[in-house]
Amino acid sequence: MKGLRTTRSLFYLYNAGMAKHTVNYLWLDGETTGLDPLKNDIIQLACIPVLGGVEQPQTFNQYCQPINWDEIDDGALMVNGLTRAQLPTFQTAEVMVNNLVLFAKQFNCRFIIAGYNVGFDKAFVAALFKKVHREHDFLTLFTGDIRDTMKRAKKLKAQLPTPNIKLATLATHFGIPINAHDALSDIQATIK
Repeated sequence: MKGLRTTRSLFYLYNAGMAKHTVNYLWLDGETTGLDPLKNDIIQLACIPVLGGVEQPQTFNQYCQPINWDEIDDGALMVNGLTRAQLPTFQTAEVMVNNLVLFAKQFNCRFIIAGYNVGFDKAFVAALFKKVHREHDFLTLFTGDIRDTMKRAKKLKAQLPTPNIKLATLATHFGIPINAHDALSDIQATIK
């Protein structure tokens, strides 16, 4: 039992240390219609800002319609717990991007994107901004850096008695509540 606490503490310290070394993180997670950011789209995006090591109370959690309706992977929707019938009820991608820009700008800073396997999410967010012709806003809001806690999990894998290092597996192992593949729940679990 002691080893489990130590491992969780090391993982936590890594996350806490990241926040102290750089001033502004936007912890981010997205749910998508597939695995290819060029043909698939984000349909849920959640963010939690951490400024100077302090988690902010404001969160961003919105759904949007896909841009490319012809490239929806039903398997991805199943993983996300969404249906094709729900998608047309969501706001457009343009509206969600505008809302994200307004949300992020209120903090008057540029963010490093942070999260679990966040390179995947960053590629989708960058593609989304490009698809709605808001590339300049992406470059204004974000630095080119990412902080990926999955890299730390890979380094700790030998110390973890888990079958894999999926976020849901690690959250369960450490007793962190998670509703896997809900973007806000995923990013809340990642921060903890």
